[in-house]
Amino acid sequence: MDASSAPPPFEARVDPEEGLGTVRFAGRVTGADMRAGAATLFALPEWEDSFDVIWDCSRVEAHIMGPEEMQPLVDEVTEHGRGHDALVESQVAAEDMVGDLLVRFIRRRGKSASSHANMEGALRSLNRESLPPSLVW
Repeated sequence: MDASSAPPPFEARVDPEEGLGTVRFAGRVTGADMRAGAATLFALPEWEDSFDVIWDCSRVEAHIMGPEEMQPLVDEVTEHGRGHDALVESQVAAEDMVGDLLVRFIRRRGKSASSHANMEGALRSLNRESLPPSLVW
């Protein structure tokens, strides 16, 4: 399978009853992949701008993102949602600080965002402690 026919390194879904969107990334992820994941989530028919979002990067093996890719991603995220954004970081993301930078840029736009080491922390930040992490995906 060549790169053009490979499946994208993300999946997106919405739980309208919880008012929650989730994008799960895996493998080697570029800024364009992250932006495409966001666009896919926001294009789902169940999506509403008031929903919270979990950006699950816990399975990311490498971020391949240049500084020029950060701003378009922040634009996409802040344009389509008023809810809280909770980022679940992988060890790689924690080491390269991509997640921390993304959260800072989102906050500068006046949107609520936080970064977490695990899904439980993300759910707690969204006041959804009672939601089992397995139900998020």
